[in-house]
Amino acid sequence: MAQAVGIDAARQLAAVRDRLPRRIPLGAPWLCLCLKARGMSNTDIARRLRITDVTLRNELNTNRSDYGEML
Repeated sequence: MAQAVGIDAARQLAAVRDRLPRRIPLGAPWLCLCLKARGMSNTDIARRLRITDVTLRNELNTNRSDYGEML
């Protein structure tokens, strides 16, 4: 890690590692919208993201204020 971000940044990250989240979100809701906007079918999107069709449908129907125009 020190080679990627530098020794000082690696030390700073190590100092706060106990406060960092253990799980990292994958961005599946955003990917659902992007792939749908590209014209992919729901079946293909669900297969690519390894989620169920129900989960995909819920993600596409959820109103999100953090995605710009969708409200």
